[in-house]
Amino acid sequence: MTEDRYRELGTLTLHAARTMVGQEFVRLNEDGPDIILRLVAAEAVRQDPSAQPSGSGRPFSLLFQGPADPQLTQGIHDLGHAEHPLPGIFLVPVGRRDDGFTYEAVFT
Repeated sequence: MTEDRYRELGTLTLHAARTMVGQEFVRLNEDGPDIILRLVAAEAVRQDPSAQPSGSGRPFSLLFQGPADPQLTQGIHDLGHAEHPLPGIFLVPVGRRDDGFTYEAVFT
């Protein structure tokens, strides 16, 4: 399996995620227009130095920027993309700006 297709989020690495920064993902919305989220950052997450390394390049987080309306709720969302779909990603709203919301997904 190559790193450019994520049928299961368990195969996503920080290295691969960083290649997707700047790209747009679509959250289909049955109640209105689809929601476009732009991946704005993929960063390593500091962890307890006594923790056992996973060997998978984890933990890391992804930050997405979305519109002001509608706001996504915290929970599991399927993000579509022609080459890099992210099915079942858990997003948490972590910030609000005048032009929209920031969402974070953490991979451990």
